[in-house]
Amino acid sequence: MEDYLLHLKQAGRSASTRNVAVCALNFMFKFVLPDCDIVLEVKNTRRPKILPEVLSRQEVQKILAALNNIKHRAAGDPVHRRLSKCAGAHQ
Repeated sequence: MEDYLLHLKQAGRSASTRNVAVCALNFMFKFVLPDCDIVLEVKNTRRPKILPEVLSRQEVQKILAALNNIKHRAAGDPVHRRLSKCAGAHQ
């Protein structure tokens, strides 16, 4: 069983997919094969925490400059002002 779980990890399967396999195996050994002496002691894996990508000042300006619709510009202007204010405070 542990070889199969290692295979899933090496094959690039997500932590969620590996957790489903662990839960399925635990269910099988607990309810389907209760007389079996196999004990699966594998902890659930966690999804890696990924930090969000932060746009540079130039990227934000390009995005805001590309807004052609008046409604989008109206929504983007306060955001731009807020971002400029925050960026100025950190300098």
